[in-house]
Amino acid sequence: MTDMELSGSARLGVELSADPGLMDAAAFRAVVRDAYAALGDKETGGSRSVEESSGGAAVNAATLKLCHSGLLALALEAARHGLDPARLGQWMEDFKFSADRVAIFTTAYQDNLADMKLLLGRLGHAPRTLVDVTWRLDYHIKNSHLQKVDEPYYQITLHTEVGCEASLCPVTFTCNREQLQDLLGKLKDAAKSLEKAAQV
Repeated sequence: MTDMELSGSARLGVELSADPGLMDAAAFRAVVRDAYAALGDKETGGSRSVEESSGGAAVNAATLKLCHSGLLALALEAARHGLDPARLGQWMEDFKFSADRVAIFTTAYQDNLADMKLLLGRLGHAPRTLVDVTWRLDYHIKNSHLQKVDEPYYQITLHTEVGCEASLCPVTFTCNREQLQDLLGKLKDAAKSLEKAAQV
């Protein structure tokens, strides 16, 4: 499981979260709850609730934020790599997490895995999908210098979808007849290339 990519500060936050001397089980549970709540924009208690639930332990706000961000990064990275809770638990045991803390974290991980996958799917790594095209023919009579132009131009709008979002994202551009013919030629070449690739 060395392919997990955690930054130095995230790794430090994970290591600090494993230390039972730093925060007790109730404080750890609150940090985990707040970390997963931050993923879904749910209301969180923030560092204050963690400090209150830690029973007045000497945990400063900077350390709590480091633990919070480390656990959040761990959860997202595990979801990105498709780790199941058992494999995530093994990875956490390598960081010296107790069995109780592993159970707390992996249970929350399992409960929030679908939401994390949806969130990761919206990050924009998928290319846009063309779903519709609209066009309009306009005519230039004069340009901005009041010189006579007298040529038609096309206003084309490509309607695209991004990932799993239902909303359409329009891409609008204008071109003259020669540019439109050039675009059509390139699209035909691309279609032929796709057909050849599909046959292989």
